[in-house]
Amino acid sequence: MKLSIPQKAYIAGIVDGEGSLTIHKQRTGGMGYVVKLDVGNTCKEVIDYLQELFPGTVGEYYKDPSIRRKTHWIWRIHARKIRELLPQILPYMIIKRDLAKIFMRYLSITKPGNHKSNRNKEREILIKEIKLRNKKNKPLGE
Repeated sequence: MKLSIPQKAYIAGIVDGEGSLTIHKQRTGGMGYVVKLDVGNTCKEVIDYLQELFPGTVGEYYKDPSIRRKTHWIWRIHARKIRELLPQILPYMIIKRDLAKIFMRYLSITKPGNHKSNRNKEREILIKEIKLRNKKNKPLGE
């Protein structure tokens, strides 16, 4: 979906502040990696807005049901939608701009459904860089 400039800026701010770009090996015996963009928020309207523009997966998440807190909602998209969204919001990102650039580079050398890239070494370097950057951005106490 082609976004307006205000939509691009708004989504970039949400991803910068509430989003996470992650990558991990497939758990179900696959040979490839799973890339995902998650945004978590207690405001369901924010999640619904993202879902309306870029349909993905929406779910509820509770850390500890004995603690009275608002429901935490999570919106998630994977590679195909990330390929469509990131280039549009990248110019408006601040905090996670470098991480988003690495993600876009990774996605540019991997084709959907083809995990046998002839650029495996470069892919592995990018995966390590993504994981390192995500580790550096962990909240205090984790």
